[in-house]
Formats: sequence, structure tokens, C-alpha cells
Amino acid sequence: NAADANAVDGWDFRPLFDEVRPILSAADVAICHLETPLSRDDTRLSGYPIFNAPRALAEGALDAGYDGCSTASNHSFDQGSDGVLATIEVMEEVGLPQSGMALSEEADLRPILYDANGITVAHISATYSLNGFAMPADRQYLVDLIEPAAIIEEAGLAKEAGAEFVVVSLHWGNEYQHTPSGAQEQWLSEILPSEEVDLIIGHHAHVVQPIDKVGDEWVVFGLGNFLSNQSANCCVTASQDGMIATVTLLEN
Repeated sequence: NAADANAVDGWDFRPLFDEVRPILSAADVAICHLETPLSRDDTRLSGYPIFNAPRALAEGALDAGYDGCSTASNHSFDQGSDGVLATIEVMEEVGLPQSGMALSEEADLRPILYDANGITVAHISATYSLNGFAMPADRQYLVDLIEPAAIIEEAGLAKEAGAEFVVVSLHWGNEYQHTPSGAQEQWLSEILPSEEVDLIIGHHAHVVQPIDKVGDEWVVFGLGNFLSNQSANCCVTASQDGMIATVTLLEN
């Protein structure tokens, strides 16, 4: 229950990860999806439909064993440009790398790299929408949107920087629908033929979607929910389901 994180003397999300901490900590690289901006000082906190979460959420994710997070989602711009800045600052202060938000074009194109037991893994993140919010015309780099050509370019830059395996987190699909949407299929048809992207992991539907091999690459269409207060009371019963995708990489 997410309400349990609201302690008398502050927020503490660590107990909510107790059951999965052994799984996350055992991974060479564990990546989460963070679907909310973060507050620097726990002010202006808010839930649905305009999100802003306490910084303790990032601290809890790090403690749980996560090595980084994707941050591009339809809620990334809920607190505007300052919310993006605050989220990046909190993640940096906590020591949790993120992909999906940036403060400059240079930072947007800078690969996020992880060492997975000797294999260099890059992580890219993008979202289908910002819920009607618009980034300033001169700061389109603040949150990455799903643009296949840009994703392929960024994946190519990551491989030039030494990445051997590129993971792309895409916030996509129709909410509460288990079947991938036409837009998901279209983006796949544009991204995967490039051979720059090695794995796609999706989220946004809030229910589990298929894991399929498309050509030579694996696609996790939708992970469902992980730490969430959704249930049949607000949404659908299946919104209480989620999964952790485990990927094993072997040297050629």
C-alpha cells in the first residue's frame, strides 16, 4: 500500500520494495520506470492526474537495488520545465542515473551506459505524449518523445560510445489494453530494422502486454504496474498485475 510510505516524520518507500529487493539487487543492471516528476523539497506533492512525488521515492528505488530509471512518460511534464529540472537534480543527488529527461541537447544525446558484468549496456527512454503539455519551442530536449529516427540516431551514438547492447524504454500503448496498439506496431516497424536497437521494454498500458520476438529482437510490449495504487476500484482488476523482465546477455 503506497499510503504506508507516508510516515509521521517523512516519506519512506523502502519497505514497499522488501519483497523484490533480493531480485533487483541480484541483477547486474536493474532499470525502473519512474512515471512522475520528483519534488526537491517535498512541496507541491500531488497525485492523479497531475503528478509530483517526494524525493524519497528515488531514494527507495536506489535502496531496492535499481541502478537507473527511465523517466520519459506522459506525466514527465506535469510540473513543467521546473519539474524536469527538479527530477534530474534529485536523481543526480540520490545517485540514480536516468534516461528520458535532459537539460540540454548535448545532455540529451549523451549515452547512459551501464556495465553489466563486463558488457556495456546503453539505455534510451521516450514517450508517446506529454498529456497535452507542450515543451518550449527552444527546449524540445527536456523530455524525449517517440521519434523513431531520433531513437535510432541516439542508439547509434551509444554504440559509437562503446555500447554493445542498447535497451530502449518506450512509454506507449493504450491504457488497460493487453493487445499492442497499431501505433506500437508502427513504431516497431520503423525502429527495429535499423539494427541499432537490441531490446525494447514498454510501459503505460498499466496492464501486462505480450513479450514477443520480432525478427531477431525481443520486445516486452508492456510490464504492467509495479508500485501503484491502481485497482479495480479505479481502473481494471488487471492493473494490479505487473512483471519484472529478466534479460540474460551472452558474449558472442
